[in-house]
Amino acid sequence: LQEELNDKQKYVLQKYSECVEEYFNLLIEDSFCTGFSLSTRILTESLIKSEKSYRFNGKLLFITFSPPPTL
Repeated sequence: LQEELNDKQKYVLQKYSECVEEYFNLLIEDSFCTGFSLSTRILTESLIKSEKSYRFNGKLLFITFSPPPTL
């Protein structure tokens, strides 16, 4: 493919490749943040018992916490 492209097309392809790579890096980072937030919420729910409401991105959430099981 590189042999068939002129310099301008190679430049455009390189920039496109860089944009796709940056997009995937941002997607991976966002997935990590979402997973981390969810795991933190699950951990918190397992350690505390109460019912509270929170706002997350403008949405009202109701979370019920329960204590960990006794052994």
